[in-house]
Amino acid sequence: MPTELTTASRILIARGGTWAVCTAIRLARRGYIDVTIFDTYSIPSPISAGNDINKIVEEGSFLEDEDDISMISTKQPGVGCHDTIFKPYYHPSGYIVAADISAALEQLEKRETPNSRIGFVTLNIAGEFRKTMLPGALTGDFPGWKGVFKSSDAGWVHARKAVKSFVTSLIFGDRDVLGIKTADGKEHRGDRAILAADAGADALF
Repeated sequence: MPTELTTASRILIARGGTWAVCTAIRLARRGYIDVTIFDTYSIPSPISAGNDINKIVEEGSFLEDEDDISMISTKQPGVGCHDTIFKPYYHPSGYIVAADISAALEQLEKRETPNSRIGFVTLNIAGEFRKTMLPGALTGDFPGWKGVFKSSDAGWVHARKAVKSFVTSLIFGDRDVLGIKTADGKEHRGDRAILAADAGADALF
């Protein structure tokens, strides 16, 4: 049986991508003091999907009987839009969800269209797709494509910059490193601080 967790429990996180780093920072915000991320590579992991330029972000708007991912969006609305760490890297561009295959269109209808009352615009023809962006950004006739466009409370986050921005400085005292300071201004202190600079370690000496 899993043991009951306390803020002093040792939390181990496997892999070092966006989910791992975001989980770690949320645990730290909730008072957990012993959280460790393990990955073959440096953080953010170069093979992680989070080591990328853009990740779609939208405010939660799904119904109570939707799937788990949708429910997370509902309970944690606008994380990228308002969070102090992610906000500098958030771009409110809106987003398009579209498809040209019957099965995909059915899923699109089930998941997205019920929310049309809160900001979704239906896209059925090429001209409607083109109007969502600057002239020349979208070309072609979009044969068979249909979808929806959400212009507000949605956009993209520069994931790589956001992940790298968490730690801003080290906390020194009595000729020792006592902890780290993160971008939200909070201090995280530990019994032992290890700076894993890898190939960049020579720049520290």
